[in-house]
Amino acid sequence: MSGERTCGVCGSPLLALDRFCPNCGAQVRPGRPAGRRPPRRRSPNWLFMLLVIVAIAGLAGVVVLVTRGSKKDQSAASTSTDSTTSTSAAPTTTTTLPSRPYNVTGNLDGLIMRASPSRSSARVGQVPKGDRVLVHCVQTGDVVKDSSGPSSDRWDRITYGNTDGFVSDLYLTTGNDDLNPAIIPPCPFIPPVVPSTRR
Repeated sequence: MSGERTCGVCGSPLLALDRFCPNCGAQVRPGRPAGRRPPRRRSPNWLFMLLVIVAIAGLAGVVVLVTRGSKKDQSAASTSTDSTTSTSAAPTTTTTLPSRPYNVTGNLDGLIMRASPSRSSARVGQVPKGDRVLVHCVQTGDVVKDSSGPSSDRWDRITYGNTDGFVSDLYLTTGNDDLNPAIIPPCPFIPPVVPSTRR
């Protein structure tokens, strides 16, 4: 008979209301062959997939960190090189005060220029009364006394024409500028040059 139910395990005939095979005891479900158990679906291995995803994410993070670190190192090296280059290229500057012009006082016919701040040093030139000279610096030397009374041990290093030498500050219109290093700076020390005596 086409509508007859049989046990799928042992093949014994079953009644319409049988839930278990009377011969082998296999469970019979309605609408399915008697005694056959439905196949189980294999659930995917979620733990394995999760581990794979975590491993890929970790590897990507390591690659990103290494890339950033190398870029930072290159940037730091470039900055250090630029800083070293700019530091080494910076010129060393020294502050030099400009020379100032002053006149020879009118009470002297001719002001003698000497090689050093000493009355006994060699004569290197002479400045007429009232002419202008360029004062570079001031230095202490021999005391010079004017016939009218004042005296001074201050000597100015000057340029007159193409000649350099020292003259007594007593005969220049410097006022108190020779006492102010911000106006007339001190000269590097130059020892007095005394002319040799011929025998």
